[in-house]
Amino acid sequence: MLTHAHKGNYDIAILVAGDDDYVPLVKAVKDEGCRVVLWFFEKSQGLSRNLRLEADYFFDISWFLVKPQDELRKFYDW
Repeated sequence: MLTHAHKGNYDIAILVAGDDDYVPLVKAVKDEGCRVVLWFFEKSQGLSRNLRLEADYFFDISWFLVKPQDELRKFYDW
């Protein structure tokens, strides 16, 4: 993620995580001029406060995994 940010290969990074361990990475990616969006699962460990504060945006994507397939078909044409 950091290598590609440094090379200018993207503007927005999506990180699926919630651990404090990723805070230095998120800071470094943002220092390269990219935005960071966090996707996390509230049902598991959730999202660390430090990581949430460092990211530009964050979204709980638990709803996507817990919906029955019939419910998902309402949103997507399968």
